[in-house]
Amino acid sequence: MTGQNNGGKNSFYAIPDYVRTFDDLVMWLGVCGDERKILIKGWEYRPNKEAMSWYAFPEWVEDVDTLNEWLGDSFYFGNFLKTFWINRGLRHNGTSVEREKNKRMHYLRRLKEKSMRGVHLE
Repeated sequence: MTGQNNGGKNSFYAIPDYVRTFDDLVMWLGVCGDERKILIKGWEYRPNKEAMSWYAFPEWVEDVDTLNEWLGDSFYFGNFLKTFWINRGLRHNGTSVEREKNKRMHYLRRLKEKSMRGVHLE
């Protein structure tokens, strides 16, 4: 498995033009079962719950970083999201499914801890 450029964009974390909602993103990433539950749980721990995340992403959202900017969320949430790109291929030789799953759980714990304390993670 190797990472691929999507839609001519310059980032491994690019989001194709046809992925315009959270549901589209989940389907495109191939997230299902327990992984889907973890992603939804992380989405619920997002500090900026006011963002209209169920509506279509603006056209300028083209990768996971710009998605996170649009949502107004934290560094931790952005990195949590990035761990799901493992379903699209390996980003580099130091990446493995196990490593990404460990990072995913680390960021999920951090998001949960801060959410429970009412602290916005920067």
